Formats: sequence, C-alpha cells, structure tokens
Amino acid sequence: ADCKMNCSGKGSRKIDSDYLDALLDAVPRKGVSFTYSHFDPRQYGWDKKLAEGKTVINFSTENKAAAAASIINGVPSVTVVSNESWQGKKTQPAGWDVRVVRCPAEYRDGFSCRDCGNGLPLCARLDRDYVIGFTAHGSSKKKAADPETRGGCYAAWSLYGFLYFLPRSQPYSVS
Repeated sequence: ADCKMNCSGKGSRKIDSDYLDALLDAVPRKGVSFTYSHFDPRQYGWDKKLAEGKTVINFSTENKAAAAASIINGVPSVTVVSNESWQGKKTQPAGWDVRVVRCPAEYRDGFSCRDCGNGLPLCARLDRDYVIGFTAHGSSKKKAADPETRGGCYAAWSLYGFLYFLPRSQPYSVS
C-alpha cells in the first residue's frame, strides 16, 4: 500500500523550513512530542534536523522493508501491516535484524499514547532499533495491508486528507 497524497506529482517539491522548525520546537515543557510524515526524509532533508528534545518525526513508510531501512539510517519509522501478519504476537521481523513492534493501544483496552512507554511513548523515542507497526483496519484494510496495491491510506479520506486537497485559496481551520 502507499499513502502518497501527492499522486499527481504537481504538489510541493519542498517542505516549508520555518514550519518544520516550529513543529520540531513544539514540545511541551517536561513533555514529549511526536508526529509522522510521508515525505521521504532523505529527499526532503528533514532527517538532518531530528534531535533529542525536539518533536520526533516518524517516517511513515509503505512497507516493512522501507521501515527497516529507515531505522538503520537513524530515522524513526512506522508502517502498516496486515492483521494476519501478527500471528498472535506483539512483534514481527521487518528485515535486517530490525523488528516491528505493535502499537500497544491496539491490543490493550483503555490504553492510549498517554499510557505508553512509562512517560516516553514508543513513537516519541528518537534513537530506537524497532519500527512501530499499526494494523491495517477500516474499509481499505486489504489495500493498506498489501504492499503491492496502491491506495488504502488511513489518512486519505480523513479530515487531514480532505484538508490536503482543498484549494490553497480557501481559508480553513482545524479547531
């Protein structure tokens, strides 16, 4: 599956560096901050700005192999996997001695990012040797879980996908 939101190739070819810097600095006092990006860190250069004490940006990859390569190159990553691939376990191989760790919120009732990692959620850890895996779900779960099939992005039809496709001349707010 892939989650490229710039399928036409006509979108931006660069990241707003002022916005990226503000995002990286958006860490609450005595807290942590994390997010994800589908923009390739090597192509767009945001991997060079990752640092302790900053927002952790997880590279959202199209498959386990790409996620493992990202980890090997020092960039935290996440990926989507099929429900069947877990086989009742909480980890699975990604390749190159890197493992995929299932998001604990998927299998623990009442558990959220706030409860994860004893105050340092798995996704908020910059220097790690594992990929965070999220199980494909919803109406496009078969597409999302199949690395050979285009589509299936969990964000494509969410509020953020909708906002992405709005003309830039239209003002909008996410409040």
